[in-house]
Amino acid sequence: MFITRFRTRWILAGVFIATGTLGTGIATVRPAHAQAKYVSPTGFSFVAPKGWKRDDAEKSMGRVRYTLTEPTQGRVLVSLATVYVADGSTLESLAEKVRTLARENGDQMTIVSDKSVRSGAVPGVVIVTNNARPSEPDTEMTFVSVKSGKPCQIVLKCKTADAAKYKPAFDKAVATFAWK
Repeated sequence: MFITRFRTRWILAGVFIATGTLGTGIATVRPAHAQAKYVSPTGFSFVAPKGWKRDDAEKSMGRVRYTLTEPTQGRVLVSLATVYVADGSTLESLAEKVRTLARENGDQMTIVSDKSVRSGAVPGVVIVTNNARPSEPDTEMTFVSVKSGKPCQIVLKCKTADAAKYKPAFDKAVATFAWK
């Protein structure tokens, strides 16, 4: 019985030390490679894909981009970016702008899917398009949302052949999307 209690105490002590709760109450422990949460100046946020590099080159324009690059040549394989939208007072007007752009490029671009979604309490629209350029066909997965006249557009762009591979990263960004 003494040995059992002794082992139990050491196991519990190990749990408290590992979780950072020994004598300090409950603490949040973040793994070293945790996914980053992007919070925009306009009031929305989402969780960025794990291991992707943040590129702030267009930060002055209110844009941010996360990329995954090819290891040997550094070529961008896929990007997830916020896009500056001049206006879009309603969700439907913003979604219609994306649809119109696709229709205007109808000889090269097709809408693969167009559906209303909900991320928690946030309504949005996801529009997936394929660009049929023979040299480099690509897919764009676009999520749009509007709150109080403030538009948000998040776009994942990759080669069409890799769309299924990167769709979970896009789905995670949409699922974690929130307005302040």
